[in-house]
Amino acid sequence: MTVDRHSILAELTNTLEASKQEWFANWQAFHSDGDLSAIYHYTTSQGLLGILGSECFWGTNILYLNDKSELLYARTLIETHIDRQIRAAPNSDVYRFLSLLKHRYDPFQDNLDVYISCFCENGDLLSQWRSYGSAGGGYAVALEPRVRDQPPATPAFISFRRVIYDPDVQRAYVEGSINKFVKILAEFRRNSPGNEIWEAAEKLTLRYFLQEVGDYFWCFKDQAFSEEKEWRFAYVTPRSVTGKRPVRFRSTSNGIVPYVELDLFNLASGGRYLQITKIVCGPTLHPDLSELAVLLAVRELGYKDVQPAISAVPLRG
Repeated sequence: MTVDRHSILAELTNTLEASKQEWFANWQAFHSDGDLSAIYHYTTSQGLLGILGSECFWGTNILYLNDKSELLYARTLIETHIDRQIRAAPNSDVYRFLSLLKHRYDPFQDNLDVYISCFCENGDLLSQWRSYGSAGGGYAVALEPRVRDQPPATPAFISFRRVIYDPDVQRAYVEGSINKFVKILAEFRRNSPGNEIWEAAEKLTLRYFLQEVGDYFWCFKDQAFSEEKEWRFAYVTPRSVTGKRPVRFRSTSNGIVPYVELDLFNLASGGRYLQITKIVCGPTLHPDLSELAVLLAVRELGYKDVQPAISAVPLRG
């Protein structure tokens, strides 16, 4: 009996693993940067000096980002589609699994944390200057998204994703994931009616489901923010694990904010795979002085071929 049980669950694992690999390949392709030449990280003068000095970007715990509604938006979307499936399948073989998803669909509720560093395709965006450039102190740091034909030699454990604003695309991903796992479990139920095995299969399938939809939580935003054309580097880690990238804390006007340092320049040993190419100085009364200060700073800190630029947005834009 034990051998049969393990064999049956091993077969389910193979099915789930094949599904995961297929989904991940498609998901990665969707987030390909294509012809994207640069992405811009908006920051304050203090933040800019910290980036230049440490060669690290701060990844802020997603719960503490400026937009507090981000996780709520994804949670509402995913829960809505789970509820729709529950109503469509009352008393079915997978109803119990759907009910389990209803209470366990969010991997960041108890077990995981995700730390985010945000970038935009546009390096001179008024809405971003208003958020980060108060009193003319904002900067946009330009990076190459990645160096093509020179992949990292080792996994970076830092994901690079575009933010998805289109509600139809969001719905398609969520519905596709839910429907896929329901179909896999329904097929399993037909071939393995035993309750003991069914409980183990539920837990196993839930784990794969959480791995898949976890990315949706930090890749989905309301379409009202679509002008940002945002990209994100994210570091996902179990809440109980410390050491590789220790959690640090900074003081803000809203209280203490947890963050980690993301070594985006060192995705693999032996060289830089992301490079600062330009620093845009935000709207200010003295743009020439701001540009000169940046030029002096990058030279002093040993950066080469970094071009300062001045925002075209009026200070009172």
